[in-house]
Amino acid sequence: MEMTTQELQQTIIVGRHTESSIANDQTRALFQSFMPNRNKIAHRLNDKVLDIQLYPDGYFDSFQPAVAFTKWAAVAVSSVDELPDGMESMLIEAGLYAQFLHQGPMTDSAPFEYIYREWLPTAPYLLDRRPHFDVMSVDPDHSGQEIWIPIRHK
Repeated sequence: MEMTTQELQQTIIVGRHTESSIANDQTRALFQSFMPNRNKIAHRLNDKVLDIQLYPDGYFDSFQPAVAFTKWAAVAVSSVDELPDGMESMLIEAGLYAQFLHQGPMTDSAPFEYIYREWLPTAPYLLDRRPHFDVMSVDPDHSGQEIWIPIRHK
């Protein structure tokens, strides 16, 4: 899997969020409530959709499928003048990310197993305490996703 490092600029997102876990995955329900309303969001930067995860402290120390995290379905915006009903905004702080390109089903867990079990333990980086996210195109001719993992130098 191809990896590059990217310096993400501070990013404003608008969307919906919920509590989820691997054992009680709420991704489908979250995106079903978000996608029909995403076009109501003003000042979108592009047509890409973000699947964002905010993990609690210690989440990766001892993996337990029932441990909850916050999951967002969102888009990047240039400003937040008004929010559509049921939408909220969040600021993603600037920082270094490892970006992996994945072609294939978004339900495939193999890329994440590779990133966390093989790549990260041998990389000159540690996980940073910022949102993890996937960038997905809604254009059917551009399948696949970008996986963004927050990192910092060891």
